[in-house]
Amino acid sequence: MESFNPESSFKREFQKEYNIILFGETGSGKSTMINYLTNYFHNGTPKNFKIAIPTKHHEATEGLEHHEDNVQDASKSQTRACTIYDFRKQDTIFNFIDTPGLSDTEGVAQDDFNIQQIMGAAEQSGVLTAIILVINGTQARATVNLRNTLCLLRSSIPDILLQNLVVVLTNCSATSVNFDLAHLKPWTIPEANIFHMNNSALSRPVSQWINNERMKKDLEREWEYSMETIDELIQSLKLLGGKATEAFKQMRINRDRIKSQLHSILLDVKKFQDLQNELGLCKCKHSHFRHYDDNVRPVKKTKTVEEILEDVKNAFDHHMNKNEKIESKIGDLDADVAALKHALDEKEVEIRKHCNELKKLCSQFNFVDELQGVIAVMDRDARTLTSTEARADAEKRIGNIKHVVDTLSSSGMSG
Repeated sequence: MESFNPESSFKREFQKEYNIILFGETGSGKSTMINYLTNYFHNGTPKNFKIAIPTKHHEATEGLEHHEDNVQDASKSQTRACTIYDFRKQDTIFNFIDTPGLSDTEGVAQDDFNIQQIMGAAEQSGVLTAIILVINGTQARATVNLRNTLCLLRSSIPDILLQNLVVVLTNCSATSVNFDLAHLKPWTIPEANIFHMNNSALSRPVSQWINNERMKKDLEREWEYSMETIDELIQSLKLLGGKATEAFKQMRINRDRIKSQLHSILLDVKKFQDLQNELGLCKCKHSHFRHYDDNVRPVKKTKTVEEILEDVKNAFDHHMNKNEKIESKIGDLDADVAALKHALDEKEVEIRKHCNELKKLCSQFNFVDELQGVIAVMDRDARTLTSTEARADAEKRIGNIKHVVDTLSSSGMSG
């Protein structure tokens, strides 16, 4: 059994911990930033690089876990899973959560998967100190990929954490930056939360500059500036108050419930179609049996009056029995249709409720992007319905959901 150590207990009690998550599009420089942080905390130098994540020109040296692929292909995200890099400085722990790059060549499905991973990692952290947006500062315009990335981020970051947003512009200095921060609107990032890093030291092999004194001096100077910038970043992170990540959990719950209710509506609309078809068939039969006609055909066999009357009575009883059964089934089907309509109405109410809750958590949530896939499926399925009433009901419900989406995405409410 471990003996009690008052000094170590005191250190654990007062030990500070900061959780920071890094977002960025593929090629923004997130992995390079992790390597610069590794050098900062592990006392690396241009003569002795400390590499956590392998790069095109440098192998890993620190034995840290990573999930890097495609280090030779800049068009694809190198990071395939969220990875925590924890660094210690005295009694302080900094947990940097590296995330998969967004908007790479793998497409929308991969982006959706990556966003779910990122939000899950944020939720599990419990408390977040900051969300760092890593952006290539050499870009004068917001490319299609960057605009897509920012759209994904706006739909993923709850409002409660917007005050903890930090921007790191890579591959540039404060004087050479090309990126216009107006591209981040409606987000407004305080000047104190904006940093510039010209992280070129790891972007080329050592053999290119080690014997060139001018290049060596330039690289060492940039390296020194980058280490100073990281130090400023670390001091700034210490000043940010940590925020609980419960909002990420609530966003996930609401998104899951919206999708679940929409999927359930798809199934119920198909049930509604089946019930309408069966109801139409029963009403057709009911119309056929509604009137009793004595169509007893003459036969050669001689029957007594009593036998003829008995045959007529039996035929009438058989007709009435069938008629009653059809009427009963129509009544049951009418009740089933009414119950299904009521259930669909309740699901619509639930969807509106969860959409509004989601909007309160994340005012920039993109409902069009989130729901357009399901709405498209609903539109397609509605066109296959053969019951006029079922199709009219389906189209009405699709219109209601579209109205909710348009209202929540209207000007002034969503970016």
